[in-house]
Amino acid sequence: MNFLRLLRSGESELSQILAERQGPVGALGVRAAELNEMIDAEPDRAVLEELLRRARSVQDDRWVLKTRGALLECGLQQKLLIEHIIQLSALGRGDEAAAWFSSLRRRAMPEIDHDLLHVQVLAAGQHFDNALEIFARHEGTDREDVTKTAAGLVEKLHMARAYDRARNCCEHWMSLHGNNIDIAQQYVKLILSIEGRRGALDALDEVKSAFTSTPEVAHQLRAHIALLAGRGLECIQEIEAGLEYGSDNPQLFGFLIGLIFQGSQTKSVEKLVEAAWIKHPTKGQVYYTRLLWLIATSEIEEAQNMLPGMRALGDWYYRSSLLNIAAFNQQEDDIEVRFRECLEAGIDHGGPEMIYAGNRFHNRPSQERFVECLKIIAPKAKTQGMVPPYWMLNIRMQLAAGDVDDARSTLASLPKGLKSLNDLAPCDAYFAQLDGDQPRARAIWRSHLVSSAMLGLNAKSTRPLEVRLRYRETPGAVLLFLTIFNGIEYAEWLLDSYRALGVDHFFITDNGSDDGTFEYLEAQPDVSLFLNQNSFAEAHFGIYWTNELMQRFGVGHWCFHVDMDELFVFPHMDEGRKLSDFLAYLDKNGSESVMSYMLDIYPERLSQPTDNKFGASTYIDRDYTFIPFEMPPFQFVSGGIRCRMADQNILLTKAPLVRMRPDLVYVLNNHFHSHAVVDETTTALLHYKFVGDMSGRVQEAIERSEHFMGARFYRALSSGMETQTAPSLISEYSVAYESTQQLLDLGLLNSGNKWQEWN
Repeated sequence: MNFLRLLRSGESELSQILAERQGPVGALGVRAAELNEMIDAEPDRAVLEELLRRARSVQDDRWVLKTRGALLECGLQQKLLIEHIIQLSALGRGDEAAAWFSSLRRRAMPEIDHDLLHVQVLAAGQHFDNALEIFARHEGTDREDVTKTAAGLVEKLHMARAYDRARNCCEHWMSLHGNNIDIAQQYVKLILSIEGRRGALDALDEVKSAFTSTPEVAHQLRAHIALLAGRGLECIQEIEAGLEYGSDNPQLFGFLIGLIFQGSQTKSVEKLVEAAWIKHPTKGQVYYTRLLWLIATSEIEEAQNMLPGMRALGDWYYRSSLLNIAAFNQQEDDIEVRFRECLEAGIDHGGPEMIYAGNRFHNRPSQERFVECLKIIAPKAKTQGMVPPYWMLNIRMQLAAGDVDDARSTLASLPKGLKSLNDLAPCDAYFAQLDGDQPRARAIWRSHLVSSAMLGLNAKSTRPLEVRLRYRETPGAVLLFLTIFNGIEYAEWLLDSYRALGVDHFFITDNGSDDGTFEYLEAQPDVSLFLNQNSFAEAHFGIYWTNELMQRFGVGHWCFHVDMDELFVFPHMDEGRKLSDFLAYLDKNGSESVMSYMLDIYPERLSQPTDNKFGASTYIDRDYTFIPFEMPPFQFVSGGIRCRMADQNILLTKAPLVRMRPDLVYVLNNHFHSHAVVDETTTALLHYKFVGDMSGRVQEAIERSEHFMGARFYRALSSGMETQTAPSLISEYSVAYESTQQLLDLGLLNSGNKWQEWN
């Protein structure tokens, strides 16, 4: 930048830009680094005041802070200085707030105003003893700024994990000020952390008079409780109720973001996102929520088209959006750049760290990455006392890095309520089963299933309709449960394969097939056929239907739960050991489940004509990664050819074989289930995805949009198939499949000493 030229002209470049271009700061078309330089060099207060006005117009906090700081450097103005200190304190930037606070002219302020501001600064820096000592002078004063300061103190104590102290203070101030709405809100959130969902709802009922004139705030709190407890349907209902009051509260839209990342009730969330977008298209939080929705459902081009508008509405939102897009695309260099830009922009919440670390956990995982990410997220620990997803990610990363003792300590440092919520209850059960305390692990999961109202048991769907029930209860029968749609290519192969393996009866729910699948299955003598033509997605991707049938018919039996393109294999089966042997071993060992994963098996070419379409799939990959995980069956598996073709990682873990109990249910499709004793022996599902008209099935899945996040992975896979230029699917990772002994040799199966020695 040629500042001599600007000085000679008598007009700064920033003033010229503001004169030529209207709109918020983000609409000026100036790069962040250049704008920083311009602000630092700007001598004219009027120019800075105009820039501040534009930043405030859309609550662009990054440029509000930067510009106001520059104005204060030009000459202190008491009102502006107080605004600056308040905002820095609210963001938890205690050191900066304290530095500016020292510049205040105390004599120009009433004592109470000065003290309340000082309390906020001290709390932001976590100097709670001093903050509470000063606040005690005024805590009984009946002024709104006093009660707001009290609420802010409770929040800061809560975030700093001083839970008991926060509760004592909160109850004391409630006794002084009655059910004040600001203090009441913090009280309910605090009790959620200390006692869990039930306690928080009781606390909300206790202080309900505080919300008599603002019922939408009560709905907001119930939505908050439901989201953290994993009750997606309730959260949606409370958001809808809150929006009926015409509420513009950005927290309601924040809950939608939480539901998006949970992948919960996608069709209902989509309706709310679009309704909010129509009503508030210029609100930064709504704009950001819609952009995240598009990213989550693979509509990347449309999301990118929103970026110019996002940039105009706020730099922090804009930087976070770029990071989310980079994380979705899984471009290594781009993710690094975008993450550093977020940090340089001064985004103070833990969002960028969570996005970055979460991507590193799922994409090309390694020990080095886990250690790196722990260093990134650990500094945020002191400010995440009320954010269960943060702690869940932190514990996952510690487990993946092999730091089991540290993971235990992290969980142990949290109060009972947090540990009972949706993200952390499985972690608590995980450590119980590691200690061999299976009854405690089972009890935690039972409580968790009731508290969370998981969609696998409580989806907004009807039960499967009984078409033809052929099963008669048979002790010791091995059963298989399946949901199918247009699977005529697979139906005969599937039934014959599992009959040969040792399955005695099949329970199949047809989701409205129109290719002859339904008619074929209805004619099979060992198939009990059910029908449900409603939304597969709204039935939590069919798991609601499967849980219903497994609970009805499967309790006490060994049960398979597989997809139509999966064939179960287990160690030593090629050496003559039968499924009956394996099940007898599991029973003898006290096991109730086995870990498995989708091991893609594929032909040499994508469209390879053959009379034996299943026999043509002869290759597997050897580049799978196995990571300890808190959800049964306790491993996170990724890798394989589909991940390469889609240029995305995908969860491959499965739990296809369980000894059914009344309290055993699948919770996230058939990837994970509630507590069961998982055997050390691992298995695999040969995944025949590359059979017949694969392109047609992928396109059908995209058009139906019934799979996870609107068939997100199928969209990426379709794109990868379209750009597949090599005629062969064979890569450096490919090996011809031979036997389960080969899988043992490659480290893709684990026999376990007990099963290996079984005879």
